[in-house]
Amino acid sequence: MVQATSSQQISGAFDDGRPTVSDLQGADPLAQAAKQHWASDKNSKFKPNAVKTDFYDVLEKEGFRYRSLLILEQLQFLEK
Repeated sequence: MVQATSSQQISGAFDDGRPTVSDLQGADPLAQAAKQHWASDKNSKFKPNAVKTDFYDVLEKEGFRYRSLLILEQLQFLEK
């Protein structure tokens, strides 16, 4: 049995894959919600309830996965 070193354990905790182009273009549920609310050409109003149900609840359910946070960063979640 091979044991992982402490650096492998640390990096493994955060490394569940980088988002793909497909994820960012709509394959991921967060990207789909982003497209619906702000990533399209239309000018959207801020909807606090959508942030809670479409983003926060999804992130909370999956344990705030690093990959999901990277997707939101690439889609400019905080900027929009």
